[in-house]
Amino acid sequence: MINNYENNLQTIKYHLECGQRQFLIIFALCDSDDLRESIILNLYKSCTISIRRIDLIESNNNILSTIQICTKDELTEYLMICGLELIKDVETTLINLNNDREFFPKQPILIWINNQISNALFRMAPDFRNWSTVLIDFNNTDIISNQVKSNDTIRKTFV
Repeated sequence: MINNYENNLQTIKYHLECGQRQFLIIFALCDSDDLRESIILNLYKSCTISIRRIDLIESNNNILSTIQICTKDELTEYLMICGLELIKDVETTLINLNNDREFFPKQPILIWINNQISNALFRMAPDFRNWSTVLIDFNNTDIISNQVKSNDTIRKTFV
């Protein structure tokens, strides 16, 4: 199953690197915070592109406005949105996301979601969800357990 993890990671990298200056939404589904952070770290280490991470906070209710505020002083070709699951008023946020979809920047955007947000996207932001190019699922428990086993093996090798 570690191959699925690597394949998913390569798929994200491919879409980000090939989607330059194009409207592209990539949803990465991952319920484990630790696994998500590990994947993000691997992306930063292995990508040849610069990815701007935007961490949402619980009071966010308009992702487009947050993107515009966070990127107003710099040109960023690739964005990664984290923390959608932390927002208190997810329903309003997703409705705004759906309504604002035509105004999103013309660039690849990687959005991390969990199962709860994924289900809510289908209900409250179906148009935005349908605009996504790719949904990559990291929620396979075998991947998580193999990731841990692999990390243990690496540690034992270098100790």
